[in-house]
Amino acid sequence: MPVLEAMACGAPVVTTTAASLPELAGLAAFQLDPADSRGIAAAIITLCADESVRADMVERGFCQVEKFSWENTARQTLQAYQDAKIPSFKA
Repeated sequence: MPVLEAMACGAPVVTTTAASLPELAGLAAFQLDPADSRGIAAAIITLCADESVRADMVERGFCQVEKFSWENTARQTLQAYQDAKIPSFKA
């Protein structure tokens, strides 16, 4: 959630390729190996120094956040239960 929260607030994001972070971040964040401290530092420096890159990442972040609404999450969860044919979750 912190990745999406940061994007929703208009913050450019640097994250890692660990766990589900790439799925959440999509193309809206710099994604690096968690052990790549130099790469992480370089991404942060780029965001601080290059206004056009920063603005692009902020815009991408706003677009990425739109994919993750509670309504969409509920709809997808219900669909997963229906696909699993769980009798108590009929719509």
